[in-house]
Amino acid sequence: MTPDDGVLGRCPNCATKITRAWLLIEYENTEGQTGIWAECPNCSDVVDPDLIVVFGKQTLEAVVDLLSVIDNETADDIPPQETYVLDRYPVLWFEDHIEMEPTEESDREILSDVLEREDW
Repeated sequence: MTPDDGVLGRCPNCATKITRAWLLIEYENTEGQTGIWAECPNCSDVVDPDLIVVFGKQTLEAVVDLLSVIDNETADDIPPQETYVLDRYPVLWFEDHIEMEPTEESDREILSDVLEREDW
């Protein structure tokens, strides 16, 4: 994988995956937190890519392998159904998933319903 292939997140408006190639600016705020703005390749909006939602332990392990910058950090360090930051990427993972073939619109509705039920 080349650096431009790294996924920054998803567009909060249309859910399109945004890769590093679409990064416009990376900044650090006064509290030392890193933020980013990127252009969505689908809708062309300038956005702060949304959090990464992961279903299943095996998928989480792959995400940790790709994003972790802490030595010896593993998927076991990440509590389910809580937001956890890998490098600067917020990740939310669920142990279980349902088998279905939803349309793109229903994907967003289901995910929205699940996230609204979480105690942030």
